[in-house]
Order: sequence, then structure tokens, then C-alpha cells
Amino acid sequence: MINKIPQFSEVLFWAVSIVILFFFFYSFYPGYMSFDSAHQYKQVVSGDWNTISPIIMVLLWSIANQIIEGPGGLFLFFYLLFWLGLIIFTYNLRFNFWIKTLVIIAISMWPYNMMILPHLWKDIGLISFLIFAIGFIKLHLKTEKKYPIWIALVTLMIASMFRFESIVYISILQFYTILLILRSYQKQHNIILKTIGCVILVFVISILLSKTVIKLTGTKKVILWQTIALWDLSRVSVKVDRVLLPEFTIGEAMTVDELSTTTVPWTNTHLFSKTKSGINAGLLTPYKQEQYSILFKKWLSMMATYPIEYLTHRLEVTRELLRINESSNKPIDLYYSRMMYDFKDKFELNKSPLNKKITHGINSLLGNLVFKGWVYFVFLILVFILFSMTKRSRQSEFIKAISLSGISSVVILSFVSPSAEQRYLIWLFNSSIFILPLLLEKALYKQN
Repeated sequence: MINKIPQFSEVLFWAVSIVILFFFFYSFYPGYMSFDSAHQYKQVVSGDWNTISPIIMVLLWSIANQIIEGPGGLFLFFYLLFWLGLIIFTYNLRFNFWIKTLVIIAISMWPYNMMILPHLWKDIGLISFLIFAIGFIKLHLKTEKKYPIWIALVTLMIASMFRFESIVYISILQFYTILLILRSYQKQHNIILKTIGCVILVFVISILLSKTVIKLTGTKKVILWQTIALWDLSRVSVKVDRVLLPEFTIGEAMTVDELSTTTVPWTNTHLFSKTKSGINAGLLTPYKQEQYSILFKKWLSMMATYPIEYLTHRLEVTRELLRINESSNKPIDLYYSRMMYDFKDKFELNKSPLNKKITHGINSLLGNLVFKGWVYFVFLILVFILFSMTKRSRQSEFIKAISLSGISSVVILSFVSPSAEQRYLIWLFNSSIFILPLLLEKALYKQN
């Protein structure tokens, strides 16, 4: 009877894992399509691709659409990838299967993941590949086999193609992964320099791959950075009581008063949709090359001339993003978009009783600490500081890499985020969640 207990617990682990997979499919299939999702899917259907969406997202959706038309195919692929990464990660923890089962339930059912993962967003593609990589890194650490770490490196490279700023925090994980590769081949001489060189090489390869796909598919290049620049300039204009925007970007009647009533610290879309005088974002009517240059110089000049006002604006954005004394009038779509935007007549939204109950539960918890980004940010900082002062081990290095990567995701977003949408924090939340069982494992078992 005693010998059967471990066998039963392992069977339970796999049974629960499979139930969770089908529970998620039943509760959310075919996923949610917001405005951004609909824009991406229109590219898939028309074949008229542009770089407003990451090319990897449109490419994967085009492939999935050949198998299952609409959002369902990509929805299944992203969650299956996330689920597999979670299974591999959890299975290779040193706990018994009873605890492993609890871990997979906790991570799968974490309120933030239940809220975010059903969406057809590039953020979901990013986290799916990231978690898949984390799973294989954990497999390598347990077995010391080499193939998992190579799979992790390739997967991290793909993950970095979903969001431009992700290269900052994913490069930390790439550095750690390459370090593991070099150690596994016993290449210890000048290992840090070799690792940095390899990270740069991986970055270059990912850029070249994206450019190659763009060229082969005839994708139209659309510049996007100016939308952040215009928002920054507008917000600082209000603070210094002077319109800092270049003349070619605004209507003739634009004033500071108008900017003050149409700019908010939690999204840049109001600037482009609510001004009476009008703002040319350079999307429908692209700027001339010299105008992009003028705008860029104005943006940099503003930072240099009014650094306090600029940093104050960016701090306000970060406060909204992390939900520290946040504004009370923010719309629900900053958190999630339970809709089938523009395609509700073609693809039916999941309206099962279970879906409605989950949505009601999420709404009731939105004001709770479990959804406050600052809690996770502080947690990661404390973890990183603690393990920076402890004796180095394979487990502590893994924990430090994940925590530093999660911290870095917030730091870069503080300067480039165009809004306070909670999906941007998907790695902050999940890096924190995945660190928890690693901390418990570290506490309960001796690590090499």
C-alpha cells in the first residue's frame, strides 16, 4: 500500500494537469479579441501585413488560421505552449507529486493569469514562449542534459520578437542561459566576455530573422515610436505651460489648455482621439523623413531641458502601471478585454456559465493586492537583494536571473510604456509567481 502512494500522487499530478488544460479550453475558447487583436487578424485575412504588429505574431496567426479559422487556433497554440512550459517546470521541481500538483494548480489558476491568458495579444505570445523556455532551463538544471538549454535559448530568441522592449529583460535570461551552455561545455576561460558576445550575436540573429520575414512577405514598415514621443511631449507641455510639439504634428488652434484636458497619465490614446485641434500621429499619414528627425530631436531636447518634468510624467505613468495611488476613472479595458472586437458576428464569444463566473470573480478581485503590480515589483526587488547576499548556487543564480529580469521589465516600461495596460506587466507577474516554488524548493532542499 505504501508503494502505491507515490504512484497515485503522480497519476493525480498528470490527471490534474490535463483537467486544467481542458478547463481552460472550455472556459475561454476561442479567446478574446480586442481592438489590437482585430487589427492583427485583419492582416492575417487580407495578407496585407504591416509592422504595427510584430511580424512573428501575424506569421504564427496566419499558420494557425490555416488549421482553425479565426482566433481559436492561435489561442490553443499559445496556451498549450504555456501549459507545456509549466508542466516541464513543475515536473522538474524536487517536491513530491502532491506539492507539484498544488504548484500547477496555483500557477494556472492565479487570478492574473486567468484574466490575461485568454486574449489574442502579442503579450500572450511572449509569455507563452518565455514560460516554455523557463521550463527547459529547469529541466537542464535538474538533469544537466544539454539539449534543454539549447531549446530554451532558441525559445527566448523567439519570445523577444513579440515586444520591442522585451529584448532588455529577455537578454538577462539569455545571458544566464548562454552562461549555462558554456559551463556545460566547460568553456570557463573569459566566460563573461564570451557570454556577452553570444547575447549580442543572438540579438543580431533575431533582428535579421525579423527583417528577412518582413522582406519575404512584403510587409509594410510602419514607424511607431513617435506615438510615445508625442505623448511625452504633450504631458510635459502641460507641466511647463508651453506647447512643445512640432507644428506639423498639431492643429493650428492647439493650446496647453486643450492638451491638459485631453492627456491622462494612464493612456496615450486620448491624445489622438479627444483633441479638437487634432494630432497627426504619423500612422495614417506618415511623416516625411526630415519630420521624423525633427520630432526625435524635439523629444530628446525636451528630456534635456525639462528632465524633472519628464521624469515626473514617466513616474506618474509607472504609478498607474503598478497601481500605486492610481486614478479612479480608468476603464476596464486597461485590465482585460472580454470581447470579440469587429468579428462578433463571425466568431462567437465564450459565454458559458463558467466563463461568466470566472469573469465575475476577476472583477471582484481587481482592487485586491493580488492584482497590484507594485506588490510583485517590491517582492522581486527583495528576492534579488536577498540572493545577491547569499552563497552562490545553481538555484540561487536561476532565482536571481528571473527576479532581475522581472525587475528590468518594469524599469524599461517606465520609459517606453504608452499606457498603464496590465498586460504589459505579464512577465512581472509571472516571474514572481514562478519564483515562489523555487524559493520553497531552495528552502527545503540543499542545492548545488
